Amino acid sequence: MLKILIADDEPYVREGLLDLINWESLGFEVCAIGYDGNDALDKIIKYRPHVVLIDIRMPGLTGIDVIRSAREKNISCQFIILSGYSDFQYAKESILLDVYDYLVKPINEEELIAVISNVKEKILKEQQMNDKLSLYQQFTHEKELKKLLAGEFDDGEESINQITYQIAFIKDYADEEKWLDKLNQWAQNLDVLQNSEGITLFFKNANPIHVNEFLLNMARKFQLKIALSEENLHAKHIARSYNEVKALMTHLFCFRDAHILTAKMIPTIENDEIEIDDLYLAIEFSDQEKKQESVKKLENYYQARYHSPEQIKGNLINFQSLMLQKFNYHYPNLPLPEPKVMTRQVYGQKTLQDILQLMAKQWDDIALNIKESINSDDDSIKKIKHYVKRYYHEDLSLKKVSQVLNYNATYLGKKFKLETGESFSKYVDRIRIEKAKVFLRSDKMKVYEVSERVGYCNIDYFYRKFKNNVGKSPKEYQKEHLSKEGGRKN
Repeated sequence: MLKILIADDEPYVREGLLDLINWESLGFEVCAIGYDGNDALDKIIKYRPHVVLIDIRMPGLTGIDVIRSAREKNISCQFIILSGYSDFQYAKESILLDVYDYLVKPINEEELIAVISNVKEKILKEQQMNDKLSLYQQFTHEKELKKLLAGEFDDGEESINQITYQIAFIKDYADEEKWLDKLNQWAQNLDVLQNSEGITLFFKNANPIHVNEFLLNMARKFQLKIALSEENLHAKHIARSYNEVKALMTHLFCFRDAHILTAKMIPTIENDEIEIDDLYLAIEFSDQEKKQESVKKLENYYQARYHSPEQIKGNLINFQSLMLQKFNYHYPNLPLPEPKVMTRQVYGQKTLQDILQLMAKQWDDIALNIKESINSDDDSIKKIKHYVKRYYHEDLSLKKVSQVLNYNATYLGKKFKLETGESFSKYVDRIRIEKAKVFLRSDKMKVYEVSERVGYCNIDYFYRKFKNNVGKSPKEYQKEHLSKEGGRKN
């Protein structure tokens, strides 16, 4: 039976957890109760539980402090945070400390039981794996292998110089009894080393093609993720390559559909800038093509960089938060995902692609709600006006707008003039001039700055358009209004 420790400073929470869950039926015994942070840490050190349910806010040490201290003391247990706080900073710290899960109070009984069942399965699998691996120690030369990984070997030893290596690294695994049995076919051409970081396979003087085929078949059959080194390594390069495959293993987070990852599969990208305003525009006007381009850019950006999964999750939570803030500013009545829900959803995803899929689904829901709020009767003219008023400062043309809104440009141009009495280009000029007048009445902007701000890159063209519409030049207009308002003359 596994041991579980409950730590919370609130008596009703402790009592509720004891009475709410039939721990024995789940395969657990409550080995101790922690009444505050310091008490919890002392009892974790004493009882070494398999699982700890811990509140994040307690007198003395916080839950985060307790977890960090336990990690520093190399105490191996699974932490599940129970908290009335959904702030992202707590979730972020939890990620960094490899917390198993983060549950927000009030605790849902079914959800807690599901989490406990899952963590139990994880612990039992790790225990079974450790037992199984002990049977394979006879096929390894653990001491010699550890020296290779540490870069300690005798370069003058002839047998070492006659061996070339290719190493594979496996961290998360299941059905270990079956796939480990498959390794026997390599006999003297394979050494196996297991440590706290994972399992390392040392293929010796092996054909790289055969190694890759074997590992790929095994990975597909047993749902493994494998990081594979370069080929034909000399012993002196093993230590460097070992660090590389460990980094690749972590980086598999960004390659959901890859069973094996090598350094050659990491993309190199030249232009990886992600314009949040472009994405916002694509979502607002249901531009699926541009939205997919942005999703692909995000995917390529992280695939090309060795960021940790925790860092990626934090960055994408911040990115999505900025998007939601922009939509909330422009559409205050629009239903949007709650930040705490979004944080928890992202935190629960297993791969980069899962996170991007989640975000894209949220964007599609937002786009649909926007469409319903401003265009319930398919009013194309209303959409055009809305688009121009929002993006008057960009390079606008009827062709571009019609593509974004998925209309025929010729038809849309005729319909616009028929219903408004003016051409699309004149409407754009009118909106821009009205915006320019607002900016010119401020003594903080120069005329050329106003021209660029409203979408006219050519200052002479701006002067001409402004005078045709207002009857005076932008400079004259600015001086006149600043004088009336007692402002500074430029």
